[in-house]
Amino acid sequence: MIENALRKIGLGKNEIKVYLKLFDTGQASAGELARQLSITRRSVYDAIDKLLIKGLVSSGFSAKKKYFQATHPKRLLSILQEEQKEFEQSIPDLLAKFEKKKTAIQTETFFGPEGFKAALDELLEEGINQKAKEWLVLGGSGKGTKVAPFYLFQWFKRLEKSGIKLRAMYIDTVEARQQYKELLEKSKIVNVKWMPKEIKNVVVIHVCGDNTAIVPIIPEIVQETIVFMIKNKETAQAFRNYFEWNWRGIK
Repeated sequence: MIENALRKIGLGKNEIKVYLKLFDTGQASAGELARQLSITRRSVYDAIDKLLIKGLVSSGFSAKKKYFQATHPKRLLSILQEEQKEFEQSIPDLLAKFEKKKTAIQTETFFGPEGFKAALDELLEEGINQKAKEWLVLGGSGKGTKVAPFYLFQWFKRLEKSGIKLRAMYIDTVEARQQYKELLEKSKIVNVKWMPKEIKNVVVIHVCGDNTAIVPIIPEIVQETIVFMIKNKETAQAFRNYFEWNWRGIK
C-alpha cells in the first residue's frame, strides 16, 4: 500500500527502498544502506539525491561519518499539497483549451481501475458544472466496490454533497444487494428499484447531465475494466428516455 502511494508522488524503485529502510534504521550511511538493500552505493546516492530534493531525507555527520535519515512523514502530505496547488493553477488554462477543442459528439475510453475512477470523477464534475439534478444508473451490478473499494465510498460522499440525486435500477444479485446495503441504503438521495431476477445484465449505463458512461460487465472486470464515455446532450437524453421506460415497467 505505502509503496503504491510513494510511486504516485514520483518515487522510483530504489528511492522507495532507501526511504522506507531509513525508517527501520533511524539513520544510516550510504554504505550501510547499500549492504542492507543489496544495491550499489551509486544507486543509493542517486536515490538519496532525489529524496533530498523532495525534502524526504536529511543528512548529517556523526564521528566524521556522513549519515542520512528520513524527515517527518508529514512531509509526504506537504508534497501532495504542493502538487495539488500546481495542478490547480494549471487547470484554467487546460480547461480553456479543452473546451475550445470540443466537437458535437465526443467519445472517450477509460481502462482499468484507475480509468474507472477517472470516468466517475469526470462524469460527476461535469454533472455539477451542468447543474444536473439526477444521476441515473441502469443495470447496476454491485461490482464497482470490487473495482475501486475505497474510492467508491469517497466518491458517493461527494455525490451526496453535490446535491445530485441518484436513481438506479439494480440487477437482483447477492453482490448488488450487498453494495446497496453498504453504500446506498441509508442515503436520503437514493431511489432504487430491483430488476426481475431473470435479467442477468452484462452492461451498466450511467447518465448524468449531458454525458453517458457505459461499463461492460466482463469476468475480468476488476483488472480489465473498460468505460466508454459519450459526451452529447441528445445521446444522454435518449438513454434517459430508455431509463424512464424501464423504470415505469418495474414495480
